[in-house]
This record gives sequence, structure tokens and C-alpha cells, in this order.
Amino acid sequence: MTEEHPVYRAQFYIQELEKYVTWSEYLAYYKEQDDKIMMFSGYCMHMWASYMNDKIKRQQAPLSYKEYLKKYKNLLEEGYNARPKD
Repeated sequence: MTEEHPVYRAQFYIQELEKYVTWSEYLAYYKEQDDKIMMFSGYCMHMWASYMNDKIKRQQAPLSYKEYLKKYKNLLEEGYNARPKD
């Protein structure tokens, strides 16, 4: 009954996929993207915490989290993509 309303027939464009989808597909896609970003962010935070726990690094001038991300961006991406999937 409610699906007969025109708003439920609307299509929403996902630029990354270059296609139109329904509202529920649109929400599901971006929720998945948010989950991926949060997982990567958690991975980066864990790696920075390990870096900060290193006694040698603490004696030197340690990098802030933002500096660490900037300096090791490629290495973090490689490590995240190579990790075993759950």
C-alpha cells in the first residue's frame, strides 16, 4: 500500500557506482561505506597506540596521531588490506 506512493518509486544516484538505486539500497550502500571507514580508523588508532607504546619512540619526539597518519598513510593502507578478513 505505501509502496504505491511516488516517493517509494524514486531513484537515488550513487556517484561511486554510477547508477540509480532505491532508497533502501542507497542507505545500505552508504552504511557499508561508513562501516568500512570506521574499521580502517580503528585499525589506524590501534597501530598508532602500538607505535606510542614503543619505549624508543617515547624517548624521541613521538608523532601525533595526525602526523602518524600522514607519514605512514601508504603503509597503513597496505597493512589494512593485507590483514586477514573476519
